[in-house]
Amino acid sequence: MACVFCEYASGESPNSLSIVLKTDELVVFRDIRPASQHHLLACPAQHIPDAKHLTKSDIALVESLVEAGLGAIEKLGGNRLETRVGLHWPPFCLVKHFHVHLIWPESELTWLSRLIFRPNSYWFCTVPSLIEYLNNLPD
Repeated sequence: MACVFCEYASGESPNSLSIVLKTDELVVFRDIRPASQHHLLACPAQHIPDAKHLTKSDIALVESLVEAGLGAIEKLGGNRLETRVGLHWPPFCLVKHFHVHLIWPESELTWLSRLIFRPNSYWFCTVPSLIEYLNNLPD
């Protein structure tokens, strides 16, 4: 399997201990380079290369990734209101499998992490911005 996130989704990853939640539709796991105390990634089980490959019909998928990730943050003792949630916009994606970052607490982000995960920058966008983008796509 060529995609490391597909390995997490299929259960074939050697890092299976970092998986926090797994269903048939998605997987939530710990980032290998955490930007804060809890840095989770939520990705669909189906391989989608990046946000530009999403359509309006994927809005529910994006919302389910966020809800699953925030639920996992809460189970780990975090607070959804203090969680930075967003995604890297292509071409600023290191792994070519669509995923959402959930980082808690925001207050522990270093200055570099604040730059890398800066909301609505050219390289990192919030989920509401993504949903607005998807809603504005032609039918």
